[in-house]
Amino acid sequence: MASKTIWHVGGWNRNYGDFAIQAGLQHMLRRVAAQPLIFVPVDCQQTWFHPALIDRMNAEADLLLVGGGGMVFNRPEDDSHSGWQFNIAADDLARVDIPLVVHGIGFNQFAYDRSGFRPQMDGHLRRTQETAALFSTRNEGTRAELIRRGLDGVAMPVLPDSGMFVEPSPIALPGSNDGGVTIGVNWAGDRVEQRWPGDPEETAAAVARSLAEALRDVLAARGGGRVLWVPHLMEIDRHARTVFEEVLGASLIDLEREMAHIYPPSLYQVPFLADIYRQCDLVIGMRGHANIIPFGVGARVIGIGSHNKNRFFLEEIGEPNSLIDVRRYPDGCGADDIRALIDRVLDDDGLPQRLADRRAAFVETADAFNRMALALIDG
Repeated sequence: MASKTIWHVGGWNRNYGDFAIQAGLQHMLRRVAAQPLIFVPVDCQQTWFHPALIDRMNAEADLLLVGGGGMVFNRPEDDSHSGWQFNIAADDLARVDIPLVVHGIGFNQFAYDRSGFRPQMDGHLRRTQETAALFSTRNEGTRAELIRRGLDGVAMPVLPDSGMFVEPSPIALPGSNDGGVTIGVNWAGDRVEQRWPGDPEETAAAVARSLAEALRDVLAARGGGRVLWVPHLMEIDRHARTVFEEVLGASLIDLEREMAHIYPPSLYQVPFLADIYRQCDLVIGMRGHANIIPFGVGARVIGIGSHNKNRFFLEEIGEPNSLIDVRRYPDGCGADDIRALIDRVLDDDGLPQRLADRRAAFVETADAFNRMALALIDG
């Protein structure tokens, strides 16, 4: 049977969350495909779709797949022609002769990012939607934002983020939970000035200490356990680790140090990360995919931070209150507040079934959309 070739555009370089999107989406497409699929990864942060590259793609590929991930995002260092993460000039969209599918993209502006977007972005997004055979977002929050920017909401379905569909591969965890609980913590150490209100360094340190103290007390009340420090980026995500070490001592296990064999992040290692999250009773995550990947493997999740992606995702899964919202700091960010939230989520007996039901519905939605995408290249 003849294979089909898909050029797959996204942030495929160094972040475990992006690799989860890549792995999850490829898995979901293959499970409904009528023929073998060959994926050509294209890193959006390092690729300009100049005319010669577009001509080559047209000759080699059957489908151009853009997303998912937080692609509605301006990285000034990319000097993007579009103003977002699909770096192609608006006039060159007409040169794309193969079907274009935009798959579950997210609005990714940081809460305290004052740089804004490039003036061409809204028009480029509208033109991309007009060019695409299918165009979708990863949550209702993104859909509402893009409608506000002039895109057609009727032609813009919401898909689940494909990072929740990573198939875990078994891997042993270091340490022991001593019959207590295993709680994963993911902390984002980059873009500090865009993530935190007030004095960013002071606020981040204060919230880190509150979270660490809450975790210490939760472990003590539940017969012990361990806290796994789970970086999605090497070195950068160690930003607040020293605070947790001071408070938690030997109960904190730094996976970048103790499981160095799964770093640096890669497409081939991401199933092991998913299995780490599968073994957690609870995951508290600042990066969006530190909520999305654990949800996909059945773990309870709490979001932390100011970024809209955490809020949007928790709304999608029906748990909008499972959030440590630092935009309200200091309200809701003290150790007692955080411990109360952790206890509520851990003690919610009905939560696992609600999350499983929601994931099952997400699978149906993803399968239906993916079948439509592959129908564009069948035969």
